[in-house]
Amino acid sequence: MERVGDMTREELRQLVGEVVEERLERALRENGITGPSRDRERNAGSRKEILEEIRRRSRKLGRASESWSNPVVEEREAIRKRNRAEVSEEIDRIGWTPPADAATPQQMLREDRDR
Repeated sequence: MERVGDMTREELRQLVGEVVEERLERALRENGITGPSRDRERNAGSRKEILEEIRRRSRKLGRASESWSNPVVEEREAIRKRNRAEVSEEIDRIGWTPPADAATPQQMLREDRDR
């Protein structure tokens, strides 16, 4: 399938399930849950229970509980929380000023109109 819109509901469920499994496997590996113990944990409980176990273990390792949040959401929140000075500094940093001899937008419109 090239587009999600072309998938049947069952194909979409299968794809989502595969992605979830892949991410769960990665999370388990990253948190040191490997081998037979991982299989026991998978068979013993739901994904929610497994993720809770990973969170408990990561806290024991000293990781911040926020490590499980969405980085895109975190970035958006950081942008929203900026103060006026930070926003002005960002505008100055990425802003562009045209050269002094460049035509103004009004002049460019007049030139186009006169053609």
